[in-house]
Amino acid sequence: MVAQEEPVAFDFTVEEAVSLGRLPHQGRWQQESQADRALVRRAMEMTAASGVASQPVSQLTPAPGQRRQGGNRSRRSV
Repeated sequence: MVAQEEPVAFDFTVEEAVSLGRLPHQGRWQQESQADRALVRRAMEMTAASGVASQPVSQLTPAPGQRRQGGNRSRRSV
């Protein structure tokens, strides 16, 4: 989660940010494959993020009711 008050060091698009989740599944110098791109698109569809895929992360607004992340985080029981 990106804190809304802090500047983003790299202005990734939402799709680029989601694509970063595929890095642990790729080889060190391996480029993103068609399968990786398909998985990213699917993840974005499942989370209703496809509509903001090309939007810079820095321009996203917080969801209604979103709380600021602070030092006192409560833990949920699983």
